[in-house]
Amino acid sequence: MRSDGSGQTKPDQERTSKCEAYEDADVLTPDEIMALLKELLEPLRTAAELDAFTGLRRGELIGLQWEDVDFENLVIHVRVQS
Repeated sequence: MRSDGSGQTKPDQERTSKCEAYEDADVLTPDEIMALLKELLEPLRTAAELDAFTGLRRGELIGLQWEDVDFENLVIHVRVQS
């Protein structure tokens, strides 16, 4: 975002879509993810594993509570974003 001098911000015109921001993103391979998880200690390991295998955003991970996890049906309910 940038200001046009009037105090209002406008989206950068250089980027034509939100997806372009991710085109050059470095994505870990499954082997790299497993190597990383192997080196991490709890509770960071569990957070990284949830992130890697669910695609939850950082705020969604931080906002999770035990009651959000349905172990019986293997479902995570995202109710809060920190």
